[in-house]
Amino acid sequence: VATSDAKAALSTPSFERANTSVMSKCSALWNCVRRPKSSEVIVDILGHSLKTPCVTRWNSLYDSMKDLLRSKDKLRDVCDGLNLQTFQERDLAFIAEYCEILQPIASALTRLQAQSDCFFGELLPTLFTLKSKLQEKAGMDFVYCRPLLDAVTSGFIRRFDELLRMKPSANEATVAAVLHPYFKLRWLSREPQDVREHGQQLTEKAVIDFVNATKHTTRPLACAPSTSAASGVSADAFFSFEAHCGTSPSCQEAQVKLEFLSYLQDPRVEVDMLRSYPSLRSAFIRYNTPTCSSAPVERLFSFASLILRPHRGGLSDRRFEQMLLLKAAVPRVPS
Repeated sequence: VATSDAKAALSTPSFERANTSVMSKCSALWNCVRRPKSSEVIVDILGHSLKTPCVTRWNSLYDSMKDLLRSKDKLRDVCDGLNLQTFQERDLAFIAEYCEILQPIASALTRLQAQSDCFFGELLPTLFTLKSKLQEKAGMDFVYCRPLLDAVTSGFIRRFDELLRMKPSANEATVAAVLHPYFKLRWLSREPQDVREHGQQLTEKAVIDFVNATKHTTRPLACAPSTSAASGVSADAFFSFEAHCGTSPSCQEAQVKLEFLSYLQDPRVEVDMLRSYPSLRSAFIRYNTPTCSSAPVERLFSFASLILRPHRGGLSDRRFEQMLLLKAAVPRVPS
């Protein structure tokens, strides 16, 4: 959205001219950051270095633009000290609008690409929130970057249309979101009543189906009779009832429904609260095991600076496996 779809904004001549001018100045400054002598000049004037974009992470471009904006009062001195073209007021205004428009997308990507505590259930709430934030931006006045807003909004809606309209392909993502204690049905609060009911009914059915499919591996819940009732039944052999009503499908389904309703009304939002709801906890694990993004896995297997070197080319499979496990474990070793 923020890369391929944003390019559509360049078809507007006024935006294309402003974007080319600003990005050329930014690129010249970022190139200086990578040179030791020029970097010293920047640190002397700003008191810190500047962030630079990384080709593998779109967020780094946004972060670098934000960093320039935070240092805007001293950018003229920096450019003069490095003999670069200075940033004009219109350039800074362009950067401010650029960051204002892309901030929701950057925040959404940061959440979805988190290395920990990012469950599949975060996907739909994040997309719905991003849609609302982009719609709010549409009501704002932008002098330079209106074409950028239109381009990213159009691309976002087109790419995620089925998920945003909660088509059948979004069923698992919907269930995962409702089963996440932080979201439950809150992320559908702005949607029509029938959409909220659909989310609730879909999740309830999914949990019941999951419990029925796994009941042969779990011990069924029994309706334990009271002491007085038990003694009464044993004293009178006239009546013949099943000892455990909890084994019947209808009883189990009713128990799951009660557990689900109790969960929705529970004010707690921590994942640990699912320990109070065993059936929902098992379903949560089933639907929230996938990650929203491949980024954490890509980072785990990112060995570009570790093994893609001539003297590392002869690594055996076993040694590679050991290095992979060490890389995954090191951040978790307590200091």
